[in-house]
Amino acid sequence: MALVDAGVLMRGGDSGAWDNVRPGVPSSPSWGTRDSPAALAQLPRAALRWYVLGSLALLTVLGGGFGGRRGAFTRTRRLARTAAGVTDHTAAVEAAHAVRKAGRFLPLRVACWEEAAAISIALRWAGYRAAFRHGVATDPVRLHAWVEVGGRAVAESDDITDYTPFEESCE
Repeated sequence: MALVDAGVLMRGGDSGAWDNVRPGVPSSPSWGTRDSPAALAQLPRAALRWYVLGSLALLTVLGGGFGGRRGAFTRTRRLARTAAGVTDHTAAVEAAHAVRKAGRFLPLRVACWEEAAAISIALRWAGYRAAFRHGVATDPVRLHAWVEVGGRAVAESDDITDYTPFEESCE
């Protein structure tokens, strides 16, 4: 009724329809989010080599793959491509923990795409075979990036099966 009083809406010929409008419940602003208590999970320790390789790979990703901003996504994606090497899921999990721990110390945005690209690059530099994936899940629509070794997701939760990769595996 406030919209009618303000002149934004006008009543039509059928005044009975307005009688069915229920008054709304006032709410506080949420800016599209909901507050929930959360904390970062403890990550297991990794070998020193994974911290070194993971940190360098993460800095490479955050730096746009050794180049300017133009074409950074393409360059980084090319660096993270699957390469020949040994598949070792345990090494990949250790690399993932190292990259995630290194990302916590940086005053920059480090989300799933940056982490997955850095993990793929670090594994590639160490001679391991890993596949960089990025995909979509629906209802609600959300995007995610992850790493697979031997067809198994590395250091991901069980809901990873909700995501459909944008491209087929190159393994």
